[in-house]
Amino acid sequence: MKFLGNFLMHLAGNSLGLLICHYLLAGFNFTGSLLDLVAIGIFLTLFNTIFKPIIKFIFWPLIVLTLGIGLILINGFGLYLANYFFEALTISGILTLIWATLIIWVINTVLILSAKLLK
Repeated sequence: MKFLGNFLMHLAGNSLGLLICHYLLAGFNFTGSLLDLVAIGIFLTLFNTIFKPIIKFIFWPLIVLTLGIGLILINGFGLYLANYFFEALTISGILTLIWATLIIWVINTVLILSAKLLK
């Protein structure tokens, strides 16, 4: 049950982050429906749940060397893949990708920490 709650919290954070990025960042465009938003949110949540730990294990020396900045690159790679696989999402430019990654990360962090504090 805890896994499902965490999954839904990350799904909400990713979806909300995508919407906020659409309104805040000039090169970040989301032109899909609510179903597309949820699909991209599920993709990002699955990427962070399944593939991110594997990528972190492989690239842990880079993460340590960059003092954690490598984690931003991993999250950015997941967002880049979402941009590649979903037509409803268009990210133009590396700076837009980095800012979107940071915004989505902050929203997820705030949601997860607030959920833990409310328990």
